[in-house]
Amino acid sequence: MLRALEALAAAARRGTVADVLVNGNAELAAAVSAALAAAPAGSSPLQLRVWSLALGDKAHCWNEYVHRLWPGTGTTFFIDGYVRVRPDALQALEAALAAEPQALAAAGLPSTGRGAAALRAAMEREGGLHGNLHALRADTLHALRHMGLRLPLGVYRTDGIVGAVLSFGLDPARHDWEPRRHIALARDASWDTEPQRWWRWQDLRTQWRRLDRQAQGVLENRAVSDWLARHRRPAQALPATVERLVSLWAAEDPRALAAALAQDGRRRRAWERLQSPRDWSAARQPPALLFDGTKVAG
Repeated sequence: MLRALEALAAAARRGTVADVLVNGNAELAAAVSAALAAAPAGSSPLQLRVWSLALGDKAHCWNEYVHRLWPGTGTTFFIDGYVRVRPDALQALEAALAAEPQALAAAGLPSTGRGAAALRAAMEREGGLHGNLHALRADTLHALRHMGLRLPLGVYRTDGIVGAVLSFGLDPARHDWEPRRHIALARDASWDTEPQRWWRWQDLRTQWRRLDRQAQGVLENRAVSDWLARHRRPAQALPATVERLVSLWAAEDPRALAAALAQDGRRRRAWERLQSPRDWSAARQPPALLFDGTKVAG
């Protein structure tokens, strides 16, 4: 994460406020805060704030930032914590938004890693949003706040839901699916990540878990598509949890569920896991501010 922040500092304008949200890992949040507190004042162009969230969940993280922590002004960049943005990435996103004033957001495109070329080609062809790096206009975030959009807790493909809502112009009842219109592609905005090594146990375990989450993500995508594209229901009325989201789709279209599960054993295991709802009570705990660089004199 510290390497990711170093890369962000090289890409951002001086005075940029960066909120670091660490979800479900209080030790990591404390360690990052301690490292930043020990750094010489003024050594980074960023004004960093580190928040610790009790619940380890990406959707909850997004919900808390948009509805509680976002300061309310300016273009906002969403960057995964393990991503090292390239020096010109943020400028490229801003330029893409300036070039397409009708766009609600701008998306970076992957350039390294397995599957990057295929994903980049798909985004060029179809449009879309990539979770590792994208930007939302202030007006877009105000609209999302006002409509009360909250991502279902537990969803893996958070960017998929946000991208779908944007592609419908925030209202599937009134607008058609137009990702290329509503999401500008910043072709020069990219990033790097640490390469995975097949001989490292930690990397093998990470990849195994990713495959399991991706299998759940397929079920999520089908359920969200059914909600927004088939029934044209409002995005702000999405169920509160992933278990409820997928279960509603399964009840309304059991044949589609059966077809999806027949194709992949991992999907069947994901469906079984979703039958045991998680305890989401930690979502009620507000974020804890551990480090506030906006109040540190430089």
